[in-house]
Amino acid sequence: MKKFIALLLFFALSFTSLPLAYADFANGTLVQTEVGFKPIEQIRVGDLVQAQGFQPIQL
Repeated sequence: MKKFIALLLFFALSFTSLPLAYADFANGTLVQTEVGFKPIEQIRVGDLVQAQGFQPIQL
């Protein structure tokens, strides 16, 4: 039975486009960009943000 549930879960997750993990930030959270700090809601795809070195935001 456990193998069946594991297999069912595997197939269910294999055919979904939803991310399995994501980060969630409160409005107003400041993020360091290449031009200074910006509120998270102003960050756009392609902006460079500080992570482990400056990295572009991707979808």
